[in-house]
Amino acid sequence: MDRRLWLYGTRIVPAASLLGVALLLVVSLSTPTGTTKSSWTSSCAQVVLCLYIFTLHFLSALFPIRAIRGLNNIMRNLTGESGTSTRALSATARSIRFLVIIPAYKEDIETLVATLQVLASHPHAKDWYHVWLAMEEREPGAAVKATRLVEMSSSCFHGMDFSCHPANVPNELAGKGSNVNWAFEQFCKRFSGVINQKTVIVTIMDADTHLSARYFGQVAQHHLASVDTRDETMYVPPLVFDRNLHNVPLPVRTADIMWAGAGISNMTAASSGANVCIPTSVYSLPLVLAKKVGGWDTDCTAIGEDMHMFLKCFFALSGHLKTQVVYAAASQCNVSSNSTGVGGVFRGLEARYSQALRHMWGSLDTGFAIRQFAELLTQRRRARFDARVGKGISRFKSRSPTHNNRAKESQGHPTMHKLNMFIVFERLFEAHFLPTHLVLVLLTAEWHTFFHPEFPLPATIRATLNICSLSRWLSFLLVLAYFYRYDQYHRRCVELRKKEMRVAGLLHQLDEHDGFTPTSLLGGGLLGAALFPVGGVLFGALPALQAVICHVFTERLMYVVSLKPRFKQ
Repeated sequence: MDRRLWLYGTRIVPAASLLGVALLLVVSLSTPTGTTKSSWTSSCAQVVLCLYIFTLHFLSALFPIRAIRGLNNIMRNLTGESGTSTRALSATARSIRFLVIIPAYKEDIETLVATLQVLASHPHAKDWYHVWLAMEEREPGAAVKATRLVEMSSSCFHGMDFSCHPANVPNELAGKGSNVNWAFEQFCKRFSGVINQKTVIVTIMDADTHLSARYFGQVAQHHLASVDTRDETMYVPPLVFDRNLHNVPLPVRTADIMWAGAGISNMTAASSGANVCIPTSVYSLPLVLAKKVGGWDTDCTAIGEDMHMFLKCFFALSGHLKTQVVYAAASQCNVSSNSTGVGGVFRGLEARYSQALRHMWGSLDTGFAIRQFAELLTQRRRARFDARVGKGISRFKSRSPTHNNRAKESQGHPTMHKLNMFIVFERLFEAHFLPTHLVLVLLTAEWHTFFHPEFPLPATIRATLNICSLSRWLSFLLVLAYFYRYDQYHRRCVELRKKEMRVAGLLHQLDEHDGFTPTSLLGGGLLGAALFPVGGVLFGALPALQAVICHVFTERLMYVVSLKPRFKQ
């Protein structure tokens, strides 16, 4: 198959699936229903549609259940302990280095200063952290801003540098992935042969993220304790939007809490034995693993950034990537327009929609995963073939070093982790297919009933929708239960962060700048949270639909930095 056709075909899989569901609906609803006596006898298309509707509703109900289980797991393990002594480090622990890469494309300097202040307040900042500002040359004054920040903060860390991703690199998209990869390459060039690569952990965080010292302590502790698996482990924290939640419109608030739930729903690993936890915004991985997969991809298809890098590592290890939940929440800001009044509300909604479109543009990762999976299957077929050839030749006592090497490679090649593969593709379906498919099915059924009352829905489909309406109510109540449990988690995170900032002497400064939102249930409590379907449609289904349709024509999206609150220093 032509490579360009293969790339295009896998790219438009979400759009093609949407067309497939639409055709299934047309065929199912246009099938004659017959007499009342035989109306329960359905066509094959109707049976398939009914089964698919049940599947969509089952997965919709499963998501809040997983999210609540994830929160329960996190709350059991969410303590104020850092995982390492804050007073003294052993010689082994002192050898750890964190390369903290902060991509900063068109970010306000005030946002970066606040982030660096929080990092500098950590007890092991001077022992462990090498902070690297990943700037973009396309941004006017980026080098000047970075130089100023390095001069202000370099004495607080073990090391601090910056790099500017060149504007003229072919086929590279301006954004997080390109900046991170350029910074990573510059670090590797500068310190190649100088440091022990096995002791370096790369941490990727957004410019507005406030990470706890507990995060780095727990990652270091696990890295030192897991000698056999540490080179294939990714570390992922839960997110909490606890900084300016009280200053954003209700749909933005509920959408971001659900976005946090998307990551939290994967964090039942400790209790279920699963090993799939896709990162959002913040994660760490060993330098060895990052180099093994060739760093971060930088083209248009990698706009998913965090998920994309997870998938790249996941398939490189045949599904054997270990994901370790770090029980120290990453504090995030909501998208904010920094404006007041009705105009400010609409600008805030517009900014959040732009962010949601960028998130949903990451449905390109579905095609990437399909291509990686196909390549993995091809490699395994070749390995099995080489193994058989090697065995056949060995019967004739072949001394060929080529066949001996191939035999060794096939023996050392890990088996595919089928359960993890299934879970990854199920998560991709939830993220990139479920929102649009469910809305399409429900809207089509309603429109058919409204515009063509003389042609009632086939009995099987009508019965399926009636049963699933109960499932939707159950899902609604489960999501409200998730919001209630999330609020408990939110309050606990704020409590721990305030305690840490008080010790660091930054509490008063953060309080002055609305750096804490005490509760997530604002504006009517659970009654306000009950409006979450509005945010789900505005910032879930609509941008997802726009993204998959646009992918038929292009894979390029201009990277726009999300608006964040501005705090005076």
